Amino acid sequence: MNPVSLSIIGHAFVAIAGEMGVNLYRSAHSTIVREVRDLATALLDADGNTVAMANWIPMLLNAMEPAAKAIGRYYDFRTLRADEAVLTNDPFDGGQHVNDILLFTPVIVDGEVIGLSCANVHHLDLGGGAPANNAQATEVFQEGIVFPPMKITLDDDWEDSPFGKFLRGNIRVPEKTIPDFNAQIAACRTGRARVAALCQKYGREAILEFQREIQDYSERVIRGAIADLPDGEYGGEAYMEDDGSGGQGPFTVRVTVRIRGSDMVLDFSGTDPQAGGFINSPLASTVATCRTTIMSILQAGHLLVNAGAFRPIQVVAPPGSLVNPSRPAATRARTSTCYKIFDAVNFALAPVLPEKVIAPGFDCQTGISMAVRRGGRFSVLSEVLGAGIGALHNQDGFDGMIMHLTNGMNTPVESVEVEFPFVEILRYGLVQDSGGPGTFRGGLGMERRYRILRDGVNFGLHSDRHRHAAAGLFNGQAGGTGACFVERGEQVLHLGSKVQATLQAGDILTVRSGGGAGYGPAEKRDPAMVERDLREERITPEHAAGTYTRAAAGIRRANRIPRPPREGAPARARASKRRRSDGAG
Repeated sequence: MNPVSLSIIGHAFVAIAGEMGVNLYRSAHSTIVREVRDLATALLDADGNTVAMANWIPMLLNAMEPAAKAIGRYYDFRTLRADEAVLTNDPFDGGQHVNDILLFTPVIVDGEVIGLSCANVHHLDLGGGAPANNAQATEVFQEGIVFPPMKITLDDDWEDSPFGKFLRGNIRVPEKTIPDFNAQIAACRTGRARVAALCQKYGREAILEFQREIQDYSERVIRGAIADLPDGEYGGEAYMEDDGSGGQGPFTVRVTVRIRGSDMVLDFSGTDPQAGGFINSPLASTVATCRTTIMSILQAGHLLVNAGAFRPIQVVAPPGSLVNPSRPAATRARTSTCYKIFDAVNFALAPVLPEKVIAPGFDCQTGISMAVRRGGRFSVLSEVLGAGIGALHNQDGFDGMIMHLTNGMNTPVESVEVEFPFVEILRYGLVQDSGGPGTFRGGLGMERRYRILRDGVNFGLHSDRHRHAAAGLFNGQAGGTGACFVERGEQVLHLGSKVQATLQAGDILTVRSGGGAGYGPAEKRDPAMVERDLREERITPEHAAGTYTRAAAGIRRANRIPRPPREGAPARARASKRRRSDGAG
């Protein structure tokens, strides 16, 4: 296929995948899909190879092919009828964690299956031992319903089918989950209709040729990028502080990156055994994380990211390890371990690719859930708190982002308070001084402060880096740590990073994420950048004086920054403007 046609049809496929996702989140009922957009949409060929994907959640997008291959061991996609679909959420057979259901529907043109339309949605609640998030889970059965790869019929009456009745009968919020599943079905139907229209415009054979050629083209480009790297073996590691099961940890991810010509192997031999708690990363999550990490380091263009791009990259993950656990391990908080995979690979390649890697961010997903039950009805909130991203060789890390692998959005204060009247948000803002100092500063963490308005609110949290901050790169300094605590009368209860607790009316809950690490020595930071951070209140004068010595010397007088006190000497009191913490943050 000539390059012009390849590009035109390629961008049409990406646009279709994007439209699928937009239709999905605009039709969804839960805030985790409608606001956070915890979803992925893509188009695959009839063999289950990814052809094009939209810009949603990378670690969901890059795991669609492993899921399709797992399903392909049980069903032949080419035999699917128009009213049939296949799905899975099994973490040990193509899935990731049980909340993420992958749905594949056939694209049929002239009676032949020429491809697949896929949507992956994080469903608010699929049963299990606690609403949305069970931080006490030690096995997958405590996390919700597991759907092994299975075929279902999706006609207009699917809700009354055995599958539909079984789903409704085992979830806490069917008024959210069932409409979200309908939105997922509609997204797949959108993809099917749009690809069929492309076949009508360009011809079925041209579309089949495009599906083959775009993968081969991506493989050639990625092989060329890998071939430009020096051959060798490069090691890196990162760790989780604990697994939430009662003080065990740390749990270390170790990777050896081997480059030989245009091939790359990421070998996790030496990684710690699987955890007793819910931090295990299933194989599909590990593979998706490795693919996302390498694509970001190689700076691959969006059109290039398909199954062909992944052919030169092999992942070795020992069974029974933290990055390839055996059934029935709990996996709900696998994202935080995936971020340690991201960090370990970046650390490994930093010596040979210093201008393409990124310093560690807070790099763990701060997933928050709250739920109350009145009578037989549940109200369930699930959201993600942004954090600081690590710095690059030429720019500061971003503030308050939902990180590289998950790429979600925040849940607006107004949306939370309107839909969940059992909670009030008192503050939502950045955390001063939380970005790791460096020639380029790490991004700032964030903080949410909630007032609980009803008794018996079930609170769940999964996070990390509450004791040890993200380490800097090339002499950059660490970012700030996270925190979670409750103010109850005169008491302050520190809950930790992995929590299942019951909150009472009047409790003030604070959840704080940490900052990203700095890149390069702090003394080389441009004084103008320090001045900007002071002006924008990202850092305090005391922080500037104690950290950026070279810069502070030049701007101390202009900003009236006191010198750091001598050891043992009392710090001089200083009046200053402070951020409000009454909801106006």
